[in-house]
Amino acid sequence: MSILQLPNSKSTDSNELPSEVQENMRGLVDFVLSQHTSGPTSPEEFEGVEINARDVGMAVSRLIIKEHLDAQNRHYPKRIEQGGQTWYRANPTPHTIITAVGSVEFERCRYRTGKPGLSLFPVDDSLGLVDGHLTRRAGLLSVEMTSHCPPREAHEIFRKMGMLEPSASTLHRVTRLMHAEWDATAPEDKQMIRSGEDIPGEATSIAVSLDGIMVPLANGGGGVSEGSWREASCGTVSFQDGEGNRLKTLYYGRMPESGKATLKGQLATTVAQVRDLRPDIRVAAIADGAVDNWTFLEGLDPDARALDFWHACQHLADASDHIAKEGWFTTWRRTLRDDPDGVGKVIRSLRYYKGRAKEPRGRETIRRVLNYFVKNRSRMRYSELRAEKLAIGSGVVEAANKTLVTARMKRSGMRWHIKSGQAILSFRALQKSGFLESAWAIMMDKRGAAANNNFAVENLATAA
Repeated sequence: MSILQLPNSKSTDSNELPSEVQENMRGLVDFVLSQHTSGPTSPEEFEGVEINARDVGMAVSRLIIKEHLDAQNRHYPKRIEQGGQTWYRANPTPHTIITAVGSVEFERCRYRTGKPGLSLFPVDDSLGLVDGHLTRRAGLLSVEMTSHCPPREAHEIFRKMGMLEPSASTLHRVTRLMHAEWDATAPEDKQMIRSGEDIPGEATSIAVSLDGIMVPLANGGGGVSEGSWREASCGTVSFQDGEGNRLKTLYYGRMPESGKATLKGQLATTVAQVRDLRPDIRVAAIADGAVDNWTFLEGLDPDARALDFWHACQHLADASDHIAKEGWFTTWRRTLRDDPDGVGKVIRSLRYYKGRAKEPRGRETIRRVLNYFVKNRSRMRYSELRAEKLAIGSGVVEAANKTLVTARMKRSGMRWHIKSGQAILSFRALQKSGFLESAWAIMMDKRGAAANNNFAVENLATAA
């Protein structure tokens, strides 16, 4: 059999555990009991109890993990075959890995050919290590934390929690490494909606939106000079029920890219997948008035279209600044939203006032706003859309600009390279969509054998 096919684990009586583990477990019990019998404690003392209990628990957890690793090593045979060569078991070497409960050092089983050269470490394969020394769970926690805050902050948070303590440089490197693997994952595997079960059962419609937001780039970021700002892009697909309540949102974020090509591809694929799985769901397209956005959205053949109501209101407000009639904006904002012929009435009112503004600048502003409403008239049937319980605002994607990009990537002094920025955006979007753990599992499955410090272990077999 393969040396990686270890015997199945079984329930273990505590008396069968190594003496060091038993001792620490007894120490933990004694410690907890002593705290309950030592009388009332102050808030400071109780905090100490909490921290000590955590530390003892983590220490016991690390001992159990170490015993598991040592037990694995005992099962490996004296000789194995790999790549047409016979490898012989040699003296083990100390190795430290980062787990979710802290660093664990153990004696790592090692194989040599008998000649000077490389070594094999089969245990690395069975552990599925990330970056050679993080467990899968520690790797996932590292990537998720780095998607929320800079590596230095993430390191400090982990330290205070008494958990794993990867360095800031390790956190940065692991995030880049795993994003490269995610980027190389097949498109069909990246589509997280795999079955109708991933779509809320009560969903009757989806709202598809995209928007742009400026990000600061570092020197060499996308071939532009230091201190430049370029437009990143965000996209959302929101599921809504028959009453117009938002049930779930999928988020997408991309660093600056010509024509938002990747983002558009992701949105188009998601819409196609939803339609394939749930043909009953209606598709509503929502965006501001940018021509490029609507060129893309119209290509999705949506069932409904809405130019963001709040952008329309902003244009109304621009015109109202030059219309000498009290309450004009409030009246026509309500008319635009609630009247079945709201946009038509707004257009007629703007035409009436176009030539009545006192200043040339006012007349030009009203003319511009009028053209805006005429051009987008077919996307401003707000009363009809509201009656059908469909969204009329792009607030979800506007919020995505802030939560995906601004909150993480526009802190004081930050400048981004395209690759490092995309790693953060991709994992942050997966996390907000509720799919980060699923994406991580896909990457782990695709990796097969984990990275090995010295040799790629493939098809290991026991030597005859």
